[in-house]
Amino acid sequence: MVKALANFYLADEAIREFNNVLASNLDMETLADQSLQQLLIHADASAGALLIESGGEIRIAAVHGIRSPETLISNDQIRLAFRNSRQQIISLPEDVELESVLTDFRPSQVFIEPIEYKGSVIGLIVLASAKKFDADVLRQLEFLRQSLAFAFNNALTHERLQRLAALDPLTGLYNRRFGIGRLQEEFSRAIRQNSQLAALMFDIDYFKKVNDTYGHMAGDRVLVHISKISRSAMRNGDILIRYGGEEFLCVLPAASKEEAVQVGERFRRLIEESFIKEGKVKIGVTISVGISAYPEGSAENFSDLVESADKALYKAKDTGRNCVVVS
Repeated sequence: MVKALANFYLADEAIREFNNVLASNLDMETLADQSLQQLLIHADASAGALLIESGGEIRIAAVHGIRSPETLISNDQIRLAFRNSRQQIISLPEDVELESVLTDFRPSQVFIEPIEYKGSVIGLIVLASAKKFDADVLRQLEFLRQSLAFAFNNALTHERLQRLAALDPLTGLYNRRFGIGRLQEEFSRAIRQNSQLAALMFDIDYFKKVNDTYGHMAGDRVLVHISKISRSAMRNGDILIRYGGEEFLCVLPAASKEEAVQVGERFRRLIEESFIKEGKVKIGVTISVGISAYPEGSAENFSDLVESADKALYKAKDTGRNCVVVS
C-alpha cells in the first residue's frame, strides 16, 4: 500500500510537471522538444519522437535518439496509427534480425500513441525502449497524452495564425510587414558576421495594361504566376516578399552583387519566356529588376538597402524595361 501511494504521488508530480511545460509554450518546436524530453523520462524510454499532422502533411515536431527520423513519416505502422487512431505496442523478439532506425541500442518495445483532439488525430507519440514498458507507466501516459492534445492544438492554431499574419493571401509570399522584419534580421546578421547581403526589387512591366485589357482576375493570375516562377528560381534561403501591388522584393543572404545579378537575370529570363492562358489568349509579361548589395554598396541599414534597390528599379524602367540594373 505504501508503494502504491508513493507511485501515485510520483505519477501526480510527473503530470503536474508535464502540464507546467505545456502551459508555458505556444511555439510548436519548443513545446514538442520539451514535451518529448518529459515523456522519455516518464516512460524510461531511450528514443522517441513526436509527430504532427497539419495541412494534410505529417512532420516531425521533435526527435531524440533516432538515426533516420525521416523514415518515420513513411513507416506503415506510423501511417496506420494516424488512420485508425489506435495505440500500438510493438514487441521485437531478440532472435529476429532488425534493420532498426534507432541508434545505440536494440529496442525491445516500440510504443505508438495517437494524440487525438475532438475526434481527429493531430499527432503521434513514438517511444522506444530497450526493455518492456511498465503497464502502470503506459496507463499514466494516457493522462499526459490528453494534456498534450490540448497543447498541440493550441500550438497548431497559433502557428496557423502566425502564418496567416505573415503571408500575402493572393500569392502566398511573405507580406510587406513580415518580409521587412525578415530583411531587418538578415541585415543585422550580415553586420554581426561581416557577411554579404543583397536585395533584388522587381515589378511587372505595364501591369496596368494587363488589368485594363484582360481584367483584374487575369491580373491576379499573373501575380500568382510570377510568384511561382520567382520561387522556383530562388536559391535556398532566399526570401521573397510581395512588397506591394505588382512590386516584389527578394532578399538574398550571403549574396554578392554579381550573384544577385545572376538571380535577377534568371527571374527576368524565366518570366519573359512564360505565359498564362486567358481563354484562347496567351498573356505574357516582363519584369524590370533593381539590385543593391551590402557591404559593396553605400547602405548603412536595411532601409538604405531597399531604397537603393528601388532607385535601381526605376533606372531599369527608364532604360527600356525588361532588364536588370545594379545600384
